Amino acid sequence: MKPTEYILGLDVGASKIKAVLWHKNRTIKQKQSTDISAKGIKNIIDYFQVPKVGIGIPGIIDRGKNIVIYCPSAPQLNGLDLNKLTSGKIRTDNDGNCLLRAESELGFARGLKNVLGLAFGTGIGGSVMIAGKIYIGQNGSSAEFGHMILSNGKSWEALYQKHKNDPKKQELINTQGIANLINIFDPELIIIGGGAKIKPPKQKQMAIYINSPLSKQTKIIRAKLGTKAQAIGAALLY
Repeated sequence: MKPTEYILGLDVGASKIKAVLWHKNRTIKQKQSTDISAKGIKNIIDYFQVPKVGIGIPGIIDRGKNIVIYCPSAPQLNGLDLNKLTSGKIRTDNDGNCLLRAESELGFARGLKNVLGLAFGTGIGGSVMIAGKIYIGQNGSSAEFGHMILSNGKSWEALYQKHKNDPKKQELINTQGIANLINIFDPELIIIGGGAKIKPPKQKQMAIYINSPLSKQTKIIRAKLGTKAQAIGAALLY
């Protein structure tokens, strides 16, 4: 196989970079790094030496220029021009969008039109598909679900992090956050991904917070592609 047929997909997180070497809809090789920096990203790109790289970033990106605008979970990346990390082609997106792209093309969201993605890791990322298309927003910063205010001026992400050692409280917080999303978007399906192994909320408990009787049974499942989903979704930018 020619090197030009390979694509490198990177999922850059707050504590780990996951990479997949992608070819004809399958993973050829994987690699991880804990060096969350420009050098760390470049080292992985140099290791694989392929001409096409897709990168998922947990924050706001200028997709046209491939520049990280604002990355709250990895602020050391703010302002980083990702073009400078490779002489080949590069495409970028929010990591939540990468999750949903992978699941819509190869996972449980395939063939569906209105789907939400939730990426739980150090923080909480998200993505929205409406009428079969991922919604980006006017400024490319849509679906920042983790920054939705839930209680006393505190965001879902802040409360999720605060109670990371209290599973019952964290489960309640996540249940309320997901119920809010169902009330707003009324999706066919919600897919949960990311590095944290968050379980879908209990249907009976979540139904308490959902307004429409028709939406109380909204299906919520873990990503079919597992923790590789975001890296695969980055590769699928090509």
